Amino acid sequence: MGWDDTTRWCAAGASVLGDSAGAAEEAVRRALAQATGDTGVGADQVVLAVAFVSAAHDLADVATGLRRLLAADVPVVGCTTAGEIAEATGRDSDLAVMLFGGSGFSVRTAWATGLGEDSAGTGQRVAELLYADQDVDPGVLRDEDGGPREVVMLLSDGLAGDQQAMVTGVYRVTGAPIPLVGGCAGDDLVMSATYQLIGGAGAGPTDRVLRDSVVGVRLRSDGPIGIGVRHGWTRVGSPLVVTATEGSSVGSLDGRPALDAYLQLLDAPEQARTDPAAFTRFALNHPLGIAGRSQDLVRFVTGADFEARTLELVAPVPQGGLTWIMTGDVDSVLSASDEACRLAVEALEGRPARGVIAFDCIARRAALGEDSDEEIRRIGERVGDVPLIGFYTYGEIARTRGMGGFHNQTLVVLAVA
Repeated sequence: MGWDDTTRWCAAGASVLGDSAGAAEEAVRRALAQATGDTGVGADQVVLAVAFVSAAHDLADVATGLRRLLAADVPVVGCTTAGEIAEATGRDSDLAVMLFGGSGFSVRTAWATGLGEDSAGTGQRVAELLYADQDVDPGVLRDEDGGPREVVMLLSDGLAGDQQAMVTGVYRVTGAPIPLVGGCAGDDLVMSATYQLIGGAGAGPTDRVLRDSVVGVRLRSDGPIGIGVRHGWTRVGSPLVVTATEGSSVGSLDGRPALDAYLQLLDAPEQARTDPAAFTRFALNHPLGIAGRSQDLVRFVTGADFEARTLELVAPVPQGGLTWIMTGDVDSVLSASDEACRLAVEALEGRPARGVIAFDCIARRAALGEDSDEEIRRIGERVGDVPLIGFYTYGEIARTRGMGGFHNQTLVVLAVA
Protein backbone atom coordinates (compact mmCIF):
# COMPACT_ATOMS: atom_id res chain seq x y z
CA MET A 1 0.00 0.00 0.00
CA GLY A 2 1.13 3.59 -0.45
CA TRP A 3 1.64 5.98 2.45
CA ASP A 4 -0.09 9.36 2.70
CA ASP A 5 2.62 11.51 4.26
CA THR A 6 0.28 14.46 4.81
CA THR A 7 -1.84 12.79 7.49
CA ARG A 8 0.55 12.89 10.44
CA TRP A 9 3.06 15.17 12.10
CA CYS A 10 5.28 15.43 15.19
CA ALA A 11 6.51 18.53 16.96
CA ALA A 12 8.73 19.10 20.00
CA GLY A 13 9.13 21.83 22.56
CA ALA A 14 11.11 22.35 25.76
CA SER A 15 11.36 24.72 28.68
CA VAL A 16 13.74 25.62 31.48
CA LEU A 17 11.19 27.62 33.49
CA GLY A 18 11.16 26.78 37.19
CA ASP A 19 7.37 27.01 37.43
CA SER A 20 5.98 23.55 36.63
CA ALA A 21 2.71 24.61 35.01
CA GLY A 22 4.39 27.48 33.19
CA ALA A 23 7.16 25.23 31.87
CA ALA A 24 4.65 22.72 30.52
CA GLU A 25 2.61 25.43 28.85
CA GLU A 26 5.72 26.98 27.30
CA ALA A 27 6.93 23.62 25.96
CA VAL A 28 3.56 22.86 24.36
CA ARG A 29 3.32 26.38 22.95
CA ARG A 30 6.73 25.98 21.32
CA ALA A 31 5.80 22.59 19.90
CA LEU A 32 2.54 23.96 18.48
CA ALA A 33 4.42 26.88 16.94
CA GLN A 34 6.76 24.39 15.26
CA ALA A 35 3.83 22.31 14.02
CA THR A 36 1.99 25.34 12.69
CA GLY A 37 5.09 26.54 10.89
CA ASP A 38 5.72 23.14 9.34
CA THR A 39 2.22 21.95 8.55
CA GLY A 40 -0.33 24.67 9.20
CA VAL A 41 -2.11 22.59 11.86
CA GLY A 42 -2.83 23.27 15.50
CA ALA A 43 -3.86 21.96 18.90
CA ASP A 44 -7.16 20.54 17.64
CA GLN A 45 -5.24 17.88 15.70
CA VAL A 46 -3.03 16.67 18.59
CA VAL A 47 -3.66 12.98 19.31
CA LEU A 48 -0.91 12.39 21.91
CA ALA A 49 1.42 14.41 24.12
CA VAL A 50 4.52 12.83 25.68
CA ALA A 51 6.30 14.75 28.45
CA PHE A 52 9.66 14.01 30.08
CA VAL A 53 10.10 16.07 33.22
CA SER A 54 12.77 16.84 35.80
CA ALA A 55 11.99 15.39 39.22
CA ALA A 56 12.24 18.96 40.53
CA HIS A 57 8.86 19.64 38.92
CA ASP A 58 5.43 18.74 40.29
CA LEU A 59 3.76 16.42 37.77
CA ALA A 60 0.26 17.51 38.81
CA ASP A 61 1.18 21.10 38.01
CA VAL A 62 2.79 19.94 34.78
CA ALA A 63 -0.52 18.36 33.79
CA THR A 64 -2.28 21.64 34.56
CA GLY A 65 0.09 23.48 32.25
CA LEU A 66 -0.34 20.94 29.46
CA ARG A 67 -4.13 21.26 29.62
CA ARG A 68 -4.01 25.03 29.19
CA LEU A 69 -3.36 24.37 25.50
CA LEU A 70 -4.54 20.77 25.02
CA ALA A 71 -8.13 19.57 25.19
CA ALA A 72 -9.13 17.46 28.18
CA ASP A 73 -9.56 14.32 26.07
CA VAL A 74 -6.10 14.45 24.43
CA PRO A 75 -4.05 11.51 25.76
CA VAL A 76 -1.07 12.68 27.81
CA VAL A 77 1.69 10.45 29.18
CA GLY A 78 5.00 11.22 30.84
CA CYS A 79 7.37 10.60 33.69
CA THR A 80 10.09 12.10 35.82
CA THR A 81 13.64 11.57 34.64
CA ALA A 82 17.33 11.57 35.45
CA GLY A 83 17.83 14.27 32.80
CA GLU A 84 16.02 15.40 29.68
CA ILE A 85 17.03 15.42 26.02
CA ALA A 86 15.59 18.15 23.84
CA GLU A 87 16.20 19.99 20.59
CA ALA A 88 19.39 18.01 19.83
CA THR A 89 21.38 20.45 21.96
CA GLY A 90 22.53 18.10 24.71
CA ARG A 91 21.35 20.66 27.26
CA ASP A 92 19.07 19.60 30.07
CA SER A 93 15.78 21.40 29.47
CA ASP A 94 13.93 20.45 32.68
CA LEU A 95 10.83 19.63 30.63
CA ALA A 96 10.51 18.31 27.08
CA VAL A 97 7.31 17.56 25.15
CA MET A 98 6.59 15.70 21.92
CA LEU A 99 3.22 16.16 20.21
CA PHE A 100 1.84 13.62 17.74
CA GLY A 101 -0.89 14.93 15.47
CA GLY A 102 -3.08 14.13 12.51
CA SER A 103 -5.39 11.35 11.38
CA GLY A 104 -2.41 9.21 10.38
CA PHE A 105 -1.77 8.32 14.05
CA SER A 106 -4.07 6.24 16.23
CA VAL A 107 -3.47 6.14 19.99
CA ARG A 108 -4.66 4.20 23.00
CA THR A 109 -3.23 4.64 26.52
CA ALA A 110 -3.47 2.60 29.71
CA TRP A 111 -1.93 2.28 33.15
CA ALA A 112 -1.65 -0.13 36.05
CA THR A 113 -0.10 0.00 39.50
CA GLY A 114 1.41 -2.76 41.62
CA LEU A 115 4.72 -3.04 39.79
CA GLY A 116 6.70 -3.77 42.94
CA GLU A 117 4.41 -6.56 44.14
CA ASP A 118 3.58 -8.22 40.81
CA SER A 119 5.76 -6.95 37.98
CA ALA A 120 4.66 -9.45 35.33
CA GLY A 121 1.00 -9.08 36.23
CA THR A 122 1.20 -5.30 36.08
CA GLY A 123 2.73 -5.40 32.62
CA GLN A 124 0.11 -7.87 31.48
CA ARG A 125 -2.76 -5.72 32.78
CA VAL A 126 -1.48 -2.67 30.90
CA ALA A 127 -1.19 -4.65 27.67
CA GLU A 128 -4.67 -6.15 28.11
CA LEU A 129 -6.11 -2.66 28.46
CA LEU A 130 -4.21 -1.45 25.42
CA TYR A 131 -5.55 -4.33 23.32
CA ALA A 132 -9.06 -4.63 24.74
CA ASP A 133 -11.63 -4.72 21.93
CA GLN A 134 -8.83 -4.47 19.40
CA ASP A 135 -10.00 -4.09 15.83
CA VAL A 136 -6.84 -5.39 14.17
CA ASP A 137 -5.03 -8.67 14.68
CA PRO A 138 -1.51 -7.85 15.97
CA GLY A 139 -0.14 -10.39 13.52
CA VAL A 140 -1.03 -8.21 10.52
CA LEU A 141 0.23 -4.89 11.83
CA ARG A 142 3.06 -4.72 9.31
CA ASP A 143 3.65 -2.59 6.23
CA GLU A 144 4.08 -4.02 2.75
CA ASP A 145 7.84 -4.45 3.30
CA GLY A 146 7.39 -6.33 6.56
CA GLY A 147 8.24 -3.47 8.93
CA PRO A 148 6.08 -2.59 11.94
CA ARG A 149 3.54 0.21 11.87
CA GLU A 150 2.55 -0.19 15.49
CA VAL A 151 4.57 0.11 18.68
CA VAL A 152 3.84 -0.05 22.40
CA MET A 153 5.73 2.55 24.44
CA LEU A 154 6.14 1.84 28.16
CA LEU A 155 7.09 4.27 30.94
CA SER A 156 7.62 2.48 34.25
CA ASP A 157 8.65 3.29 37.80
CA GLY A 158 12.42 2.87 37.71
CA LEU A 159 12.64 2.10 41.43
CA ALA A 160 9.99 -0.61 41.65
CA GLY A 161 9.80 -4.24 40.71
CA ASP A 162 11.49 -6.45 38.15
CA GLN A 163 11.46 -4.61 34.84
CA GLN A 164 12.22 -7.68 32.73
CA ALA A 165 9.30 -9.49 34.34
CA MET A 166 7.11 -6.48 33.50
CA VAL A 167 8.20 -6.64 29.86
CA THR A 168 7.48 -10.37 29.83
CA GLY A 169 3.98 -9.65 31.12
CA VAL A 170 3.36 -7.22 28.26
CA TYR A 171 4.72 -9.79 25.80
CA ARG A 172 2.18 -12.36 27.00
CA VAL A 173 -0.49 -10.18 25.39
CA THR A 174 1.23 -8.53 22.43
CA GLY A 175 3.27 -11.52 21.28
CA ALA A 176 6.13 -11.28 18.83
CA PRO A 177 4.63 -8.99 16.14
CA ILE A 178 4.41 -5.82 18.28
CA PRO A 179 7.70 -4.09 19.17
CA LEU A 180 8.08 -2.56 22.63
CA VAL A 181 10.10 0.54 23.53
CA GLY A 182 10.37 2.83 26.50
CA GLY A 183 12.26 3.71 29.62
CA CYS A 184 12.24 3.55 33.40
CA ALA A 185 11.47 6.83 35.10
CA GLY A 186 14.16 8.54 37.18
CA ASP A 187 14.47 11.11 39.93
CA ASP A 188 17.71 12.95 39.12
CA LEU A 189 19.74 10.19 40.84
CA VAL A 190 18.22 10.87 44.25
CA MET A 191 16.99 7.25 44.15
CA SER A 192 13.99 8.02 46.33
CA ALA A 193 10.81 8.08 44.19
CA THR A 194 9.87 8.33 40.53
CA TYR A 195 6.51 9.38 39.12
CA GLN A 196 4.47 8.61 36.04
CA LEU A 197 1.75 10.73 34.41
CA ILE A 198 -1.29 9.74 32.38
CA GLY A 199 -4.41 11.63 31.36
CA GLY A 200 -7.01 12.08 28.67
CA ALA A 201 -8.80 9.35 26.75
CA GLY A 202 -8.50 5.95 28.42
CA ALA A 203 -7.20 7.36 31.71
CA GLY A 204 -10.46 8.56 33.19
CA PRO A 205 -11.80 12.08 33.76
CA THR A 206 -8.69 13.49 35.47
CA ASP A 207 -4.97 13.44 34.87
CA ARG A 208 -3.24 11.03 37.23
CA VAL A 209 0.18 11.15 38.86
CA LEU A 210 1.26 7.61 39.74
CA ARG A 211 4.00 5.67 41.50
CA ASP A 212 4.76 1.94 41.40
CA SER A 213 3.16 1.92 37.98
CA VAL A 214 3.50 1.26 34.28
CA VAL A 215 2.02 3.66 31.74
CA GLY A 216 1.54 2.31 28.23
CA VAL A 217 0.88 3.86 24.82
CA ARG A 218 -0.30 1.89 21.82
CA LEU A 219 0.73 3.98 18.81
CA ARG A 220 -0.38 2.98 15.32
CA SER A 221 0.80 4.91 12.29
CA ASP A 222 0.10 5.21 8.60
CA GLY A 223 3.88 5.24 8.15
CA PRO A 224 6.69 2.90 9.14
CA ILE A 225 8.28 2.83 12.58
CA GLY A 226 11.98 2.24 13.26
CA ILE A 227 13.75 1.13 16.44
CA GLY A 228 17.49 1.10 17.05
CA VAL A 229 19.14 -0.52 20.09
CA ARG A 230 22.88 -0.50 20.85
CA HIS A 231 25.11 -0.20 23.93
CA GLY A 232 28.80 -0.25 22.93
CA TRP A 233 30.06 -2.71 25.55
CA THR A 234 32.14 -5.80 24.72
CA ARG A 235 33.00 -8.97 26.64
CA VAL A 236 36.12 -9.30 28.76
CA GLY A 237 37.63 -12.78 29.10
CA SER A 238 35.76 -16.05 29.54
CA PRO A 239 32.16 -16.46 30.73
CA LEU A 240 31.39 -16.86 34.41
CA VAL A 241 28.70 -19.07 35.92
CA VAL A 242 26.30 -17.18 38.18
CA THR A 243 26.34 -19.53 41.13
CA ALA A 244 24.33 -17.56 43.70
CA THR A 245 21.85 -14.69 43.48
CA GLU A 246 19.21 -13.06 45.65
CA GLY A 247 17.02 -10.59 43.82
CA SER A 248 19.33 -8.24 41.93
CA SER A 249 22.30 -9.10 44.15
CA VAL A 250 24.92 -11.53 42.83
CA GLY A 251 26.47 -13.55 45.63
CA SER A 252 28.98 -15.67 43.76
CA LEU A 253 30.51 -16.21 40.33
CA ASP A 254 32.14 -19.54 39.49
CA GLY A 255 31.64 -20.45 43.15
CA ARG A 256 33.71 -17.49 44.39
CA PRO A 257 32.43 -14.36 46.15
CA ALA A 258 31.16 -12.23 43.28
CA LEU A 259 32.97 -9.06 44.31
CA ASP A 260 36.30 -10.86 44.62
CA ALA A 261 35.95 -12.50 41.20
CA TYR A 262 34.95 -9.21 39.60
CA LEU A 263 37.83 -7.20 41.08
CA GLN A 264 40.43 -9.82 40.26
CA LEU A 265 39.38 -10.37 36.66
CA LEU A 266 39.45 -6.63 35.99
CA ASP A 267 42.64 -6.02 37.98
CA ALA A 268 40.77 -3.19 39.65
CA PRO A 269 42.68 -0.26 41.18
CA GLU A 270 43.26 -0.37 44.92
CA GLN A 271 40.81 2.43 45.72
CA ALA A 272 37.96 0.56 43.99
CA ARG A 273 38.71 -2.44 46.22
CA THR A 274 38.10 -0.54 49.44
CA ASP A 275 36.01 2.58 48.76
CA PRO A 276 32.35 2.09 47.77
CA ALA A 277 32.19 5.41 45.89
CA ALA A 278 35.36 4.61 43.96
CA PHE A 279 33.99 1.15 43.18
CA THR A 280 30.79 2.61 41.75
CA ARG A 281 32.77 4.97 39.52
CA PHE A 282 34.92 2.06 38.34
CA ALA A 283 31.89 -0.17 37.69
CA LEU A 284 30.32 2.40 35.36
CA ASN A 285 32.60 1.15 32.61
CA HIS A 286 32.38 -2.52 33.58
CA PRO A 287 28.80 -3.83 33.60
CA LEU A 288 27.83 -7.48 33.44
CA GLY A 289 26.43 -8.95 30.24
CA ILE A 290 24.13 -11.86 29.49
CA ALA A 291 23.71 -13.38 26.06
CA GLY A 292 20.96 -11.94 23.85
CA ARG A 293 19.81 -12.80 20.33
CA SER A 294 21.26 -9.83 18.43
CA GLN A 295 23.60 -8.44 21.09
CA ASP A 296 24.42 -9.07 24.73
CA LEU A 297 22.04 -7.60 27.30
CA VAL A 298 23.82 -5.32 29.76
CA ARG A 299 23.23 -5.23 33.50
CA PHE A 300 24.49 -2.12 35.31
CA VAL A 301 26.57 -2.80 38.43
CA THR A 302 25.29 -0.14 40.83
CA GLY A 303 27.58 -0.98 43.75
CA ALA A 304 28.98 -3.64 46.05
CA ASP A 305 28.54 -4.92 49.57
CA PHE A 306 32.10 -5.04 50.86
CA GLU A 307 31.17 -7.14 53.89
CA ALA A 308 29.02 -9.72 52.09
CA ARG A 309 31.33 -9.55 49.01
CA THR A 310 28.33 -9.29 46.67
CA LEU A 311 27.70 -7.26 43.54
CA GLU A 312 24.57 -5.12 43.44
CA LEU A 313 22.87 -4.84 40.05
CA VAL A 314 19.98 -2.76 38.77
CA ALA A 315 18.27 -5.94 37.55
CA PRO A 316 18.64 -9.67 38.19
CA VAL A 317 20.81 -12.06 36.22
CA PRO A 318 19.70 -15.70 36.04
CA GLN A 319 21.23 -18.02 38.63
CA GLY A 320 22.94 -20.92 36.90
CA GLY A 321 23.37 -18.92 33.72
CA LEU A 322 26.46 -17.43 32.13
CA THR A 323 27.58 -13.85 32.44
CA TRP A 324 30.49 -11.85 31.10
CA ILE A 325 32.19 -8.81 32.49
CA MET A 326 31.88 -6.06 29.90
CA THR A 327 34.04 -3.06 29.10
CA GLY A 328 33.82 0.01 26.92
CA ASP A 329 35.07 3.53 26.43
CA VAL A 330 33.89 6.85 25.05
CA ASP A 331 34.59 5.84 21.46
CA SER A 332 32.73 2.52 21.68
CA VAL A 333 29.72 4.10 23.41
CA LEU A 334 29.49 6.92 20.85
CA SER A 335 29.85 4.42 18.00
CA ALA A 336 26.94 2.47 19.47
CA SER A 337 24.87 5.67 19.54
CA ASP A 338 25.59 6.19 15.85
CA GLU A 339 24.56 2.61 15.10
CA ALA A 340 21.31 2.82 17.10
CA CYS A 341 20.33 5.92 15.13
CA ARG A 342 21.29 4.29 11.83
CA LEU A 343 19.17 1.22 12.58
CA ALA A 344 16.13 3.29 13.56
CA VAL A 345 16.29 5.54 10.49
CA GLU A 346 17.13 2.68 8.12
CA ALA A 347 13.95 0.88 9.19
CA LEU A 348 11.90 3.79 7.79
CA GLU A 349 12.71 2.50 4.31
CA GLY A 350 13.90 5.77 2.85
CA ARG A 351 11.14 7.94 4.28
CA PRO A 352 12.23 10.87 6.45
CA ALA A 353 11.62 10.67 10.18
CA ARG A 354 8.84 12.90 11.47
CA GLY A 355 9.79 12.51 15.12
CA VAL A 356 12.41 10.75 17.25
CA ILE A 357 12.37 9.75 20.93
CA ALA A 358 15.58 8.61 22.63
CA PHE A 359 15.76 6.54 25.82
CA ASP A 360 19.34 6.79 27.08
CA CYS A 361 20.72 5.24 30.27
CA ILE A 362 21.92 7.64 32.93
CA ALA A 363 24.91 5.32 33.44
CA ARG A 364 25.93 5.90 29.80
CA ARG A 365 25.82 9.62 30.42
CA ALA A 366 28.01 9.21 33.47
CA ALA A 367 30.43 6.99 31.56
CA LEU A 368 30.65 9.55 28.74
CA GLY A 369 31.24 12.42 31.15
CA GLU A 370 32.01 15.60 29.25
CA ASP A 371 31.29 13.78 25.99
CA SER A 372 27.58 13.31 26.80
CA ASP A 373 26.75 16.50 24.90
CA GLU A 374 28.59 15.04 21.91
CA GLU A 375 26.33 12.01 22.00
CA ILE A 376 23.18 14.14 21.81
CA ARG A 377 24.68 16.26 19.04
CA ARG A 378 25.43 13.13 17.06
CA ILE A 379 21.94 11.74 17.61
CA GLY A 380 20.48 14.94 16.19
CA GLU A 381 22.88 14.86 13.28
CA ARG A 382 22.15 11.26 12.36
CA VAL A 383 18.37 11.34 12.60
CA GLY A 384 18.15 14.61 10.67
CA ASP A 385 16.54 17.94 11.39
CA VAL A 386 13.41 16.51 13.00
CA PRO A 387 11.60 16.95 16.33
CA LEU A 388 13.63 15.12 18.99
CA ILE A 389 13.11 14.54 22.69
CA GLY A 390 14.20 11.90 25.16
CA PHE A 391 15.34 11.28 28.68
CA TYR A 392 18.05 9.66 30.76
CA THR A 393 16.57 6.54 32.28
CA TYR A 394 16.99 4.04 35.10
CA GLY A 395 16.70 1.28 32.48
CA GLU A 396 15.64 0.99 28.85
CA ILE A 397 12.94 -1.08 27.16
CA ALA A 398 13.31 -2.39 23.62
CA ARG A 399 11.85 -5.67 22.42
CA THR A 400 11.95 -6.22 18.68
CA ARG A 401 12.53 -9.97 18.76
CA GLY A 402 12.60 -12.72 21.37
CA MET A 403 11.06 -12.45 24.83
CA GLY A 404 13.71 -10.22 26.40
CA GLY A 405 13.54 -6.48 26.24
CA PHE A 406 14.92 -4.85 29.38
CA HIS A 407 18.30 -3.16 28.98
CA ASN A 408 20.85 -1.17 30.98
CA GLN A 409 23.56 1.21 29.78
CA THR A 410 21.94 1.12 26.34
CA LEU A 411 20.54 3.68 23.89
CA VAL A 412 17.10 2.98 22.43
CA VAL A 413 15.97 5.18 19.52
CA LEU A 414 12.35 5.27 18.30
CA ALA A 415 11.77 6.95 14.93
CA VAL A 416 8.38 7.42 13.25
CA ALA A 417 8.03 8.35 9.58
